[in-house]
Amino acid sequence: MSHAAPAFRFNRSDHAYTVGARRIPSVTGMLADCGIISNAFYTEEGAERGTRIHDLAAQYDRGAITDVDGVDFNDDPNIRGWFLAHVSAMELLRPTWDQIEVACVSHDGRWAGRPDRVGRLHGAHVICDIKTGGSEKWHGIQTALQDLLVGELPTMLRHRYGLYLARTGKWKLIPHDDKRDYDRARDVLQACLTT
Repeated sequence: MSHAAPAFRFNRSDHAYTVGARRIPSVTGMLADCGIISNAFYTEEGAERGTRIHDLAAQYDRGAITDVDGVDFNDDPNIRGWFLAHVSAMELLRPTWDQIEVACVSHDGRWAGRPDRVGRLHGAHVICDIKTGGSEKWHGIQTALQDLLVGELPTMLRHRYGLYLARTGKWKLIPHDDKRDYDRARDVLQACLTT
Protein backbone atom coordinates (compact mmCIF):
# COMPACT_ATOMS: atom_id res chain seq x y z
CA MET A 1 0.00 0.00 0.00
CA SER A 2 1.52 3.33 -1.00
CA HIS A 3 1.00 6.54 0.93
CA ALA A 4 0.54 9.92 -0.69
CA ALA A 5 3.23 12.48 0.04
CA PRO A 6 2.16 15.26 2.44
CA ALA A 7 0.74 18.27 0.64
CA PHE A 8 3.01 21.24 -0.04
CA ARG A 9 1.45 24.66 0.51
CA PHE A 10 2.51 28.30 0.29
CA ASN A 11 0.56 30.88 2.30
CA ARG A 12 1.02 34.19 0.54
CA SER A 13 -0.23 36.29 3.47
CA ASP A 14 2.61 35.30 5.80
CA HIS A 15 5.03 33.78 3.25
CA ALA A 16 4.89 30.44 5.07
CA TYR A 17 5.76 27.19 3.33
CA THR A 18 4.43 23.94 4.78
CA VAL A 19 4.66 20.26 3.98
CA GLY A 20 1.72 18.60 5.67
CA ALA A 21 1.47 20.39 9.02
CA ARG A 22 5.23 21.11 9.23
CA ARG A 23 6.52 24.58 8.40
CA ILE A 24 9.71 24.43 6.35
CA PRO A 25 12.37 27.12 5.85
CA SER A 26 12.38 29.41 2.85
CA VAL A 27 15.28 30.68 0.75
CA THR A 28 14.98 34.20 2.15
CA GLY A 29 14.45 32.96 5.70
CA MET A 30 17.56 30.78 5.57
CA LEU A 31 19.63 33.70 4.22
CA ALA A 32 18.42 35.80 7.15
CA ASP A 33 18.99 33.01 9.69
CA CYS A 34 22.59 32.69 8.49
CA GLY A 35 23.14 36.44 8.83
CA ILE A 36 23.66 36.90 5.09
CA ILE A 37 20.83 39.39 4.80
CA SER A 38 19.64 41.85 7.39
CA ASN A 39 16.36 43.55 8.16
CA ALA A 40 18.22 46.70 9.26
CA PHE A 41 16.83 48.72 6.35
CA TYR A 42 13.46 46.96 6.21
CA THR A 43 10.39 49.16 6.34
CA GLU A 44 6.76 48.15 6.12
CA GLU A 45 6.23 50.79 3.44
CA GLY A 46 9.13 49.47 1.35
CA ALA A 47 7.88 45.90 1.69
CA GLU A 48 4.39 46.89 0.57
CA ARG A 49 5.79 48.81 -2.38
CA GLY A 50 8.00 45.85 -3.38
CA THR A 51 5.02 43.51 -3.18
CA ARG A 52 2.92 45.83 -5.33
CA ILE A 53 5.67 46.17 -7.96
CA HIS A 54 6.18 42.39 -8.05
CA ASP A 55 2.42 41.85 -8.39
CA LEU A 56 2.16 44.34 -11.27
CA ALA A 57 5.21 42.83 -12.99
CA ALA A 58 3.74 39.33 -12.64
CA GLN A 59 0.40 40.48 -14.06
CA TYR A 60 2.20 42.08 -16.99
CA ASP A 61 4.34 38.99 -17.64
CA ARG A 62 1.27 36.75 -17.54
CA GLY A 63 -0.50 38.98 -20.06
CA ALA A 64 -3.15 40.23 -17.61
CA ILE A 65 -2.00 43.83 -18.11
CA THR A 66 -2.11 44.77 -21.77
CA ASP A 67 -2.80 48.48 -21.43
CA VAL A 68 0.20 49.82 -19.51
CA ASP A 69 -1.13 53.39 -19.71
CA GLY A 70 -4.37 52.27 -18.08
CA VAL A 71 -2.75 51.05 -14.84
CA ASP A 72 -3.88 53.14 -11.85
CA PHE A 73 -0.98 54.38 -9.70
CA ASN A 74 -2.94 56.96 -7.69
CA ASP A 75 -2.30 55.19 -4.38
CA ASP A 76 1.49 55.46 -4.92
CA PRO A 77 2.62 57.27 -8.08
CA ASN A 78 6.26 56.33 -7.36
CA ILE A 79 5.44 52.73 -8.30
CA ARG A 80 4.87 53.82 -11.89
CA GLY A 81 8.60 54.25 -12.61
CA TRP A 82 9.54 50.84 -11.26
CA PHE A 83 6.72 49.19 -13.19
CA LEU A 84 7.62 50.98 -16.42
CA ALA A 85 11.24 49.89 -15.91
CA HIS A 86 10.02 46.28 -15.83
CA VAL A 87 7.90 46.78 -18.93
CA SER A 88 10.86 48.33 -20.75
CA ALA A 89 13.12 45.42 -19.77
CA MET A 90 10.60 42.82 -20.94
CA GLU A 91 10.06 44.61 -24.25
CA LEU A 92 13.79 44.72 -24.96
CA LEU A 93 14.85 41.34 -23.53
CA ARG A 94 11.78 39.38 -24.73
CA PRO A 95 12.19 36.40 -22.35
CA THR A 96 9.93 33.36 -22.28
CA TRP A 97 8.88 32.60 -18.71
CA ASP A 98 7.98 29.02 -17.77
CA GLN A 99 7.35 29.97 -14.13
CA ILE A 100 6.30 33.32 -12.72
CA GLU A 101 6.50 33.43 -8.92
CA VAL A 102 5.69 29.74 -8.54
CA ALA A 103 6.25 28.33 -5.06
CA CYS A 104 8.56 25.31 -5.19
CA VAL A 105 9.59 22.72 -2.63
CA SER A 106 12.93 20.92 -2.67
CA HIS A 107 13.03 17.33 -3.89
CA ASP A 108 13.41 16.16 -0.28
CA GLY A 109 10.59 18.39 1.03
CA ARG A 110 12.83 20.16 3.56
CA TRP A 111 12.93 23.73 2.19
CA ALA A 112 11.12 25.93 -0.29
CA GLY A 113 11.07 29.22 -2.13
CA ARG A 114 9.45 31.20 -4.88
CA PRO A 115 11.81 32.26 -7.67
CA ASP A 116 10.56 35.41 -9.39
CA ARG A 117 11.11 34.03 -12.89
CA VAL A 118 12.30 30.78 -14.42
CA GLY A 119 12.49 30.45 -18.18
CA ARG A 120 14.59 31.33 -21.20
CA LEU A 121 16.43 34.42 -22.26
CA HIS A 122 18.17 34.51 -25.65
CA GLY A 123 17.77 30.71 -25.83
CA ALA A 124 19.47 30.03 -22.47
CA HIS A 125 17.79 28.61 -19.36
CA VAL A 126 17.62 31.33 -16.70
CA ILE A 127 16.53 32.25 -13.21
CA CYS A 128 15.83 35.94 -12.79
CA ASP A 129 15.16 37.72 -9.52
CA ILE A 130 13.50 41.13 -9.69
CA LYS A 131 14.91 43.78 -7.35
CA THR A 132 13.72 47.30 -6.62
CA GLY A 133 16.95 48.33 -4.92
CA GLY A 134 20.66 48.15 -5.59
CA SER A 135 22.75 45.08 -6.25
CA GLU A 136 23.97 43.21 -3.16
CA LYS A 137 26.47 40.33 -2.89
CA TRP A 138 23.88 38.05 -1.34
CA HIS A 139 21.65 38.24 -4.42
CA GLY A 140 23.90 35.73 -6.19
CA ILE A 141 23.59 33.31 -3.27
CA GLN A 142 19.82 33.75 -3.42
CA THR A 143 19.64 32.87 -7.13
CA ALA A 144 22.03 29.91 -6.57
CA LEU A 145 19.64 28.60 -3.91
CA GLN A 146 16.76 29.12 -6.34
CA ASP A 147 18.65 27.17 -9.01
CA LEU A 148 19.23 24.31 -6.57
CA LEU A 149 15.55 24.46 -5.60
CA VAL A 150 14.13 24.43 -9.12
CA GLY A 151 16.39 21.56 -10.18
CA GLU A 152 15.42 20.00 -13.54
CA LEU A 153 18.81 20.92 -15.04
CA PRO A 154 22.21 20.02 -13.64
CA THR A 155 23.37 22.72 -11.23
CA MET A 156 25.05 25.71 -12.84
CA LEU A 157 23.67 25.10 -16.34
CA ARG A 158 21.03 27.73 -15.74
CA HIS A 159 22.14 31.36 -16.02
CA ARG A 160 21.24 33.53 -13.03
CA TYR A 161 20.35 37.21 -13.18
CA GLY A 162 19.12 40.05 -11.08
CA LEU A 163 16.83 42.48 -12.86
CA TYR A 164 17.31 45.76 -11.00
CA LEU A 165 14.46 48.20 -11.52
CA ALA A 166 14.72 51.89 -10.65
CA ARG A 167 12.04 54.42 -9.76
CA THR A 168 13.29 56.49 -12.72
CA GLY A 169 12.08 53.86 -15.21
CA LYS A 170 15.60 52.60 -15.88
CA TRP A 171 16.78 49.04 -15.33
CA LYS A 172 19.89 46.85 -15.34
CA LEU A 173 20.19 43.12 -15.92
CA ILE A 174 23.16 41.94 -13.87
CA PRO A 175 24.47 38.38 -14.20
CA HIS A 176 25.08 36.41 -11.04
CA ASP A 177 27.94 34.40 -12.47
CA ASP A 178 30.18 33.73 -9.46
CA LYS A 179 30.32 29.93 -9.21
CA ARG A 180 31.25 30.29 -5.52
CA ASP A 181 27.64 31.34 -4.91
CA TYR A 182 26.77 27.63 -5.06
CA ASP A 183 29.30 26.80 -2.33
CA ARG A 184 27.78 29.53 -0.17
CA ALA A 185 24.28 28.29 -0.99
CA ARG A 186 25.20 24.75 0.08
CA ASP A 187 26.70 26.16 3.31
CA VAL A 188 23.37 27.90 3.98
CA LEU A 189 21.48 24.64 3.40
CA GLN A 190 23.82 22.70 5.66
CA ALA A 191 23.56 25.28 8.43
CA CYS A 192 19.78 25.55 8.26
CA LEU A 193 18.76 21.97 7.54
CA THR A 194 21.00 19.98 9.87
CA THR A 195 19.50 21.35 13.08
